[in-house]
Formats: sequence, structure tokens, C-alpha cells
Amino acid sequence: MANQEDLARLMTLEQGKPLTESRGGIAYAATFLEWFGEEASRLYGDMIPGHQVDKRLMVLKQPIGER
Repeated sequence: MANQEDLARLMTLEQGKPLTESRGGIAYAATFLEWFGEEASRLYGDMIPGHQVDKRLMVLKQPIGER
């Protein structure tokens, strides 16, 4: 990770944690950010082109009520 050391130093200065613990916290947080960032490619629905070039529409199929 490119900025891990800088972020760890900032966390240590702000929170008073040991630098080693801050490095671990940054690496741990990065795994969550990576996972959620990749969720965009796993959208559950149909993507259809919008009326404008910079817009997209998504159709989600969800149940209404109970049977």
C-alpha cells in the first residue's frame, strides 16, 4: 500500500497508539475498503443505458410482501 507508513504515523500522532499497532490497523482497514470497492462490480440487477451519456439506470428485482 502506497501511503501506509504516512497514515500509520498520522494515526499514532492522533491517537497515541504504538506505530506497529497503527500499521496493522491501516492494513486491516484497507482490506475492508478493497472489498467494498469491488462490490460495485457485483451489482445485483440489470444495467440499462440512460438517456444521458453520464447516467446509468439499474433495475432491482425485490419481492413485495409475503406469499
